Amino acid sequence: MRWITFFLAFGCLLAPVNSQDCKDRVLLDATQRVFNVGLDSSGRWWALSHPFENLVGLTIDGVPYGPYEVVLPPKISFDGSMFVAGVRMLGQWSVLTEDDTISLNGDVLQETYFPSMSATPWWLQSNGNDRRLSTYDRSYRCVNEPRMVSLDPQGLVVAWVERRGNVAVLFVSGKEQVTADDITLGGVWADGLPLFAVRFGMAWSVYHGQDEIASSLASLTELRINPSATVCSWTASDGTGGVRIYVYTTEMNAPWTSMPLQAAAGLIISPFDALSAARVTRNGNTSVIFGGAEFPAGLQSGPFVFSHTGEFMAFAGLEDRYFVTVNGKRQWIRSAINLDTPLSVNSDGSAVAWASATTIAYVKLEPNVLRLGKMCDTMGPVIYDRRSKTFKGLGFVSGRLFLLECDPR
Repeated sequence: MRWITFFLAFGCLLAPVNSQDCKDRVLLDATQRVFNVGLDSSGRWWALSHPFENLVGLTIDGVPYGPYEVVLPPKISFDGSMFVAGVRMLGQWSVLTEDDTISLNGDVLQETYFPSMSATPWWLQSNGNDRRLSTYDRSYRCVNEPRMVSLDPQGLVVAWVERRGNVAVLFVSGKEQVTADDITLGGVWADGLPLFAVRFGMAWSVYHGQDEIASSLASLTELRINPSATVCSWTASDGTGGVRIYVYTTEMNAPWTSMPLQAAAGLIISPFDALSAARVTRNGNTSVIFGGAEFPAGLQSGPFVFSHTGEFMAFAGLEDRYFVTVNGKRQWIRSAINLDTPLSVNSDGSAVAWASATTIAYVKLEPNVLRLGKMCDTMGPVIYDRRSKTFKGLGFVSGRLFLLECDPR
């Protein structure tokens, strides 16, 4: 696990923590020897441990599974109702879910997937050069290693790209669709059609199914599609020396484009709205573009994040001191903030949280008061639980795994 290694700045404004703000409880004791953990925005948590030598245990929301020889870290469905994990015991791989164990009968499990809006898992299994993308009732063979595997929001359509010598090939549910010099697959649209970019020679074009929505692009990067598969965005150059950000929905006759930029990076899009955000450079100056407007980025800035509803975009940055910007409004923070990972932002944009080296920290932006949870030896991930409407984090104290929870309301 990658642990966060920065410390809170000296002299931060710290309010007393009480049971109404932050609380904690032990999840697993030190005898479990936990070595990897995860926390989902649905509030579900998981841990990998070594309960016995050379064996791996999996615990999800307090329920133990295994032990196994190998465990692929679990994934949680969008609604939080299902998990999927890969496990191997006695040399045999299986797909483990909330209520089922699917034996792969000698095949090797390479990866698991969840559609963005469905609890039906998919997985990639192989036996030598025989590769298949599978779910319960379907399986599609892949001639070569599949890349950019994508599912429509309901998990009914699967698309991927393979290399065939110097040619890229796009497949949709097992059928070859397009061949080109290069293909970038953004995802599968809500209507089941792929959203992708193709390059012939030096020119790129972007397609929704068979409809060309942009053409004659000199370069293309960061092609994104939102979880509801109704909005896509990308960064591209039209060959005039600059780059632009493009945003497209099916309601548009043509993509929205930004003004010409020197550079753009860190592109994200709202889960439900036609909004994007990116760090951009124009005339030597760096800023953040969001919804067509530009805001100061600071000397340094962290990754951008949208709230789970898509209404609020937030990021942290540093000038002469740290700040948080939510929907373009900057708030100075009297504390150091980890700029290597995204903030967590609550549903109404009034509070943000992050993991310090030793605890969960959150700030109510008005009246700008910092609150801290239990002090830990090391701190893992921090999320906003969209169900309980609280910030949550996982931390270790003397080998015990704790759940830390802070209520910003």
